[in-house]
Amino acid sequence: MVLLTMISRVQDALLLAASMQETEQSNRNFQEYHNQAKQLFRKLGDHSPNRCSLQAGPMTFHYLISQGICYLTLCEAAYSKKLAFAFLEELQAEFWELYGKKVSSVSRPYAFIEFDIYIQKLKKSYLDTWSKRHLSHINLELQDVQKIMVTNIEELWIPRPATCQLSPRNTARMPNSSAAVPLMPKLLPPVSSSWYL
Repeated sequence: MVLLTMISRVQDALLLAASMQETEQSNRNFQEYHNQAKQLFRKLGDHSPNRCSLQAGPMTFHYLISQGICYLTLCEAAYSKKLAFAFLEELQAEFWELYGKKVSSVSRPYAFIEFDIYIQKLKKSYLDTWSKRHLSHINLELQDVQKIMVTNIEELWIPRPATCQLSPRNTARMPNSSAAVPLMPKLLPPVSSSWYL
């Protein structure tokens, strides 16, 4: 479940928009996560990876940096990474389309707070992980796993290197080696029976 979403400019960590889950607002730990997100924004720069997931206790921060803007979300640790990044990609596309040209000229925090309405709608669509939309993402994940499995099975059928094959010298010795193994059955000791008629 997506609990917190924040959008920030990378160059100066200026918060552009944010949204949080209503049920989590009263939670004291939630304020701690909010502060951790702000610290993360201050540490981001040109050297930062474009996509990253950071463990924070029972939660995970996922962020995506695109065109100088960082899109961050806080999810439960068990929430699918693929869905979290799909959420961030949709968020990025919509935000850039609406406000991309205005971002560099903004000087006050939360200048695009009205974007919260879109974030809330998008969160609701990602709330139900079994919806048709998300099942297609899960199917893609399964196809990726299937491709890996097929690749692994195909690797089994690749011809082995010549070092693994039997050399002519070893095959010539095989009949002689097998003759040394006794083929005579062993006699078992007699079995005594305690059955009486």
